[in-house]
Amino acid sequence: MTLRIGGLLHGRSVTADDVVWLQEKLLFDRIPVRDRYVRFFVLMSLASIIAVYGVVNSSVAVIIGDSRNIVRSLLIVAAGTALVIGISYLMAAVLPGELQIASN
Repeated sequence: MTLRIGGLLHGRSVTADDVVWLQEKLLFDRIPVRDRYVRFFVLMSLASIIAVYGVVNSSVAVIIGDSRNIVRSLLIVAAGTALVIGISYLMAAVLPGELQIASN
């Protein structure tokens, strides 16, 4: 299966070195963590600047969505939040054991 997927994606099988390379590029828990966080915050800052520019100048190319999409997105987030809380509550009610909160 790996050979076929690797062949389809980039013409050769996926090796352990490929996996390590992807993990280093994608995961924040690799070293150097600081560089990845700096890159993340720089990209978020630039995205914010572009979005504000689009809103201020009513640029259709920059502004993505409208009021209908915003309401739908908020409803999806609310539904996802309710689902997670519901599943967590059910699991806590069904699973044995006690919750112990320790503060130090």
